[in-house]
Amino acid sequence: VVAEAQPSGAPIKTVFDSGRVNSSRLELVADLRDDLRSDTLYIWTVHTWCSHGAHADPLPPSLSDPASFSTGLLRKSDWKAEWIRGGTQCRTEFEIPVGLPVQRASIFVAACQYHTLELDGKGIGQGALNGPWTSFYTNRSYSTLHLAPSMLTPGKHALGLRIGQGFCTSKGQDMYDKDAERSGILQLQVDGLPIVWTNSEWSCGDGPIRSDSTYFGEEYDARLETPGWSQPNFYPPSGHASWQPASTNFSVVAQLNSEGMPPVRIVKELASRSVTKISVAPENATCATGAETDELKVECPGNKISAIDFFSWGTPLGSCSTQLRKGSCATLVNLTELVRSTCVGQESCSVKCYGQGLPGNPGHCTIAPGGPLCPGFCTPTTVLNPDPCDGTAKNGALDVTCAVPPPPPSAKVFKYVFDFGQEFAGVVRLTLPPNTPAGTRITLKHAEALAHPPLAPVKDGSVYMGNLFWANPVDIYTAKGGATPEVYQPSMTYHGFRFVELSISDGVLPSEPTIATVVGLNLRTAAAESA
Repeated sequence: VVAEAQPSGAPIKTVFDSGRVNSSRLELVADLRDDLRSDTLYIWTVHTWCSHGAHADPLPPSLSDPASFSTGLLRKSDWKAEWIRGGTQCRTEFEIPVGLPVQRASIFVAACQYHTLELDGKGIGQGALNGPWTSFYTNRSYSTLHLAPSMLTPGKHALGLRIGQGFCTSKGQDMYDKDAERSGILQLQVDGLPIVWTNSEWSCGDGPIRSDSTYFGEEYDARLETPGWSQPNFYPPSGHASWQPASTNFSVVAQLNSEGMPPVRIVKELASRSVTKISVAPENATCATGAETDELKVECPGNKISAIDFFSWGTPLGSCSTQLRKGSCATLVNLTELVRSTCVGQESCSVKCYGQGLPGNPGHCTIAPGGPLCPGFCTPTTVLNPDPCDGTAKNGALDVTCAVPPPPPSAKVFKYVFDFGQEFAGVVRLTLPPNTPAGTRITLKHAEALAHPPLAPVKDGSVYMGNLFWANPVDIYTAKGGATPEVYQPSMTYHGFRFVELSISDGVLPSEPTIATVVGLNLRTAAAESA
């Protein structure tokens, strides 16, 4: 028996009664889809009749305790809201009239993937990472939030939606949807009727989240926070770009479906088992990349090239990143050693390669350290005959380190490696001490292993990220300064890691990091654990 919940004192409205069904099936006994309304609370009970064998006397009927469920927006026509975009933060204000007794309120909200929601300046929602993975081009999941009636008292209110990207726009993924980058949709209903929905009357602007991605981490600049942005009567403070009307001039073909899983929550906090302080030798790295036949040129003005980290040319495509991806062609003909022997000690170096692999027209590389010739080790043009990667599209990358004078002892730079003793999925909570100077930049690199040969040149205690291919799980926080501690927890990304490497730039901390500075937060779907 299914009944629609009614205000206190009103008679119960039965919407479905299966009657007695003689069957041993325990599921799919009845189809209620045509009997249910959107955004409605239902109460249901089950009568059961049992017997011990075909010839035994039946047991007395049993009636279950009442249970309940709520429906989402079941039909496309129930959505008045439009997808909007225009910044990392979108907001609107609305009013609850005097004399409107709110019995029940629900918010239905979705984004390209990750998002957070605030009502009158306070965060609402169940999860720590809101927005599940789907095939975003065809399907988006919306969350349902039920509000206490006391949250919508008569008067003016404001809603703020902070929008991330997550997997939705991650490079190289089939679910990439370029037409819906950083977009969101929201509808607030009171007693089953829509009263607020996203449209061009919302306003959007940029906030402290400068960039975010599941694979490339989150960058958060606390100096760009906009206090009061999700409260009534908000006006952007001076120094912030003006907010603009939300854009609705784009299409989202994905179908909206109710979230089919529990929210992602923090299920455990992990303290680091150790913090290792590592001295960082100052260096000035520079990199050049380009397609085949492009000249790759790097310079160390006033200094000399002290090391060639690698020269990459070929397939897979060369690139400079945390994972220094090497091209197979450079490996086959040992071009790295050619470039290293030629360029180290010079103030500038350029490399230009192209491949033909045809008889009488072989591939060539020209290496020019301060001039057109290769001194001693190679001829002016190194011949690749035959071209080891003939017929492929090749890119190059040249990554060098410039020598710099040693700093005075007072200017030494350090980084700190936190070891949590186990690998887990999640983020960290960063706590900076009071009086951290505004603009101090904290970089948090997440890794599964520490650097060691043969994967890295030396075993110095720093993190190793070469196994992550093109991913770069780095979160960056820029302090706003002030007399109180600053706490930062990423909300638009997560990582798989055991180690976190903390480095400080553009400022100093009033005290050295401790175990309490970085705390691990294990995130996962909040499904009940089985016994």
